[in-house]
Amino acid sequence: MRAFAAAEHDAGPHNPVPLDPANTLPIWLQETIGSYVSILNDCEYSLANHSANARHLISDAARADTIEKELHAHRPQDAFVGGELALLQYAEKLTPSPAKMQESDIVPVREAGIDDARSSKLTRLSVM
Repeated sequence: MRAFAAAEHDAGPHNPVPLDPANTLPIWLQETIGSYVSILNDCEYSLANHSANARHLISDAARADTIEKELHAHRPQDAFVGGELALLQYAEKLTPSPAKMQESDIVPVREAGIDDARSSKLTRLSVM
């Protein structure tokens, strides 16, 4: 498992360190990406935290169940479309193989309308 850095998470009651205010990824999506990264890293401890946060922030039990099921099956395309799907697919490649990333890997993220400021948050989430 990759090292965890508390400073990579948004400020809150348990982490007073604020991050880049230019980050506009919704918190529920950050937690969902964190859940997927935890699944990819086979880290139950991290998954328990991120998935509970995502479920709470999504506020729709049926939607949260679908997301959880599809992420565990490594099928984010069955629960997401557009920019959200592009981010999850990018994380899926980046997490286990950061040294194999190429410039072309970010193209679908950009084409989905995700700017570099938002995708940099994804990169931090994926390599935790």
